[in-house]
Amino acid sequence: MDVEELEDRVSTLLQDMTQLVFPAAMVRECLRQAILAYSRSSGRPEYLVGLDGAQETSVPELDGGLLVLGAAGYAATLKGVDRKEAFNLEASTSTRVVELGERLLARFEALLLTVQRNRMRDSNVQPWGAGWLLDV
Repeated sequence: MDVEELEDRVSTLLQDMTQLVFPAAMVRECLRQAILAYSRSSGRPEYLVGLDGAQETSVPELDGGLLVLGAAGYAATLKGVDRKEAFNLEASTSTRVVELGERLLARFEALLLTVQRNRMRDSNVQPWGAGWLLDV
């Protein structure tokens, strides 16, 4: 799993759902935001091959869809705002795109809670935090 694969998946999903074209730079930035949110939930820095010079991917393959969902949510929200600022023959398009983005982000945030819970169940994670040493 690399950045190009996820960008293609995000772009395809968004074009299928909105019939709009999303710039590659916007999709990449939204992937960056999704990985940042994923990193906060996992409690450690996460990487994706090809994004910001990363040489490896630390996100499990099964969570690729989660990143696609988050990036699509961020991108749809941004695109809806972008379309409101431009001349638009169909005014309801921007509202529908923003609502789609909000629904995708709500689902993304709910799934991030499972990432956080799974991380806390990991036997290698100290529940009190890495900076706290126990006196034994």
